[in-house]
Amino acid sequence: MLGASVNAAKSLARSGKQTAAAHMLRLLTEHGDNRAEAAYELGMLYLSRGNAPDAIRAFEQSLKYDDTRVDAYYNLATACFMDGDFERSAEAYRQAGARNNNDPRAINGCARALFRLKRDDEAIEVIRPFLEQDPPFPASADIAALIEHRQGNTAQALERIRKALAPIRLANQDRVRLNYTAGMLCDAMGDYDLAFEYYRIANTYKARPYQLKGHERYIDRIIEVFSQEFIESCRGMGNDSSKPVFIVGMPRSGTTLTEQILAGHPRIAGAGELPTIWMLAQDLPTRLSWPGQYPGCMKGWNAHRAKEVADEFLADLDARFPGADRVVDKLPGNFQHVGLISCMLPNAKIIHCTRHPLDTCLSCYFQNFAGNLQPYSCDLNDLAGYFKQYQRLMEHWERCGLNILEMRYERTVADLDRQARRMIEFVGMEWDDKCLKFHESKRIIATASFDQADKPIYDQSVERWRHYDRHIGALKTALGFDTAESSA
Repeated sequence: MLGASVNAAKSLARSGKQTAAAHMLRLLTEHGDNRAEAAYELGMLYLSRGNAPDAIRAFEQSLKYDDTRVDAYYNLATACFMDGDFERSAEAYRQAGARNNNDPRAINGCARALFRLKRDDEAIEVIRPFLEQDPPFPASADIAALIEHRQGNTAQALERIRKALAPIRLANQDRVRLNYTAGMLCDAMGDYDLAFEYYRIANTYKARPYQLKGHERYIDRIIEVFSQEFIESCRGMGNDSSKPVFIVGMPRSGTTLTEQILAGHPRIAGAGELPTIWMLAQDLPTRLSWPGQYPGCMKGWNAHRAKEVADEFLADLDARFPGADRVVDKLPGNFQHVGLISCMLPNAKIIHCTRHPLDTCLSCYFQNFAGNLQPYSCDLNDLAGYFKQYQRLMEHWERCGLNILEMRYERTVADLDRQARRMIEFVGMEWDDKCLKFHESKRIIATASFDQADKPIYDQSVERWRHYDRHIGALKTALGFDTAESSA
């Protein structure tokens, strides 16, 4: 009977009723006969939604009931990595490897976590047997190359990647990873034509179908539902706390730099990329007892529900970051949910990070995003289309009169002091000089900009697109730039 109940919960999740599935699985972890299985499936549900903290708790609970589950160790390691807890991730991978005959996936996962901790010698020692194979294990070669590059041996790193790419039979994910790394190394060496070719190959292998028209319709619906009139009608609803700060925009637009400046303040906590608002939006049809999907379900929005969901959101922030006056959520995709945020947290501060469109799109094209969370990023035409929809929606929020501070990446790089002070004033805090020393922070960065967060501010990424001008004619045209001397 219990097995059927777990299966029923999994069926609910597959049908989109994830809130109900999570509720059922939580009950089964407390009262069922096979609690390890229920906790494991709960962890998988959280992991699929990008909710690493709750996934970690669920996988740990599963292992408490049954510490022989190798799959729980693997997924615990993945969740810890997502959450930026690389120490725990490395240990979970070690446990998985010890129970699975030193499986390469576990050993290389452990090494990659050690790399993020900058324990390079230890990482190399862990993967040494795989590097000594002929040909070397692809994931091990990639980690070793990244370490060599960090230590200043970029040419040596590139040669290692080329050898790893030589075999005809290579798993698709390995070919993707190695080509992205080769592109990064060539870019660092100033060979931009070859870098672009490696990036092009990587994106060709990684590409998945992306429905731009479907995304356009989704943006249409958001604009229709969250009209200026609707947002005005929600004034006074929700919770008037000024604790939440949201950094929104395109990926690779300076969101990590912005968060680091804010988190340098002793009274401001940087939370990284929280999935909370996204999950809330997905759950709203059930919460509002309204048929259909978000955002159409907002027709059932009322003062009672607004306060309920806002209070729950703030209680979660308080539990995770006790004592902080402000908590910063830097999930860029929350630009799609600015309307929802304003209807439940009217005093929340919204900071919009912007960057030259060509630099933004190219940086996305060059980034090996985890999983398939940004499927538009593998094709320059899709990137341009997505970027224009993002612009259209942000212009809508501005027309609605929402209080949004724009932080232009190029201006921040050129005048850090002035831009940092603007931002601290905007979020309602007293100035602290520690905000200018963000690169000295010991905070662990889990997102794609981890290798830049501990460096002083630099301008090498400004107008980076010019190195690739000969390759991006179609992108420039799609974005409305018709000459080589494009400007923002």
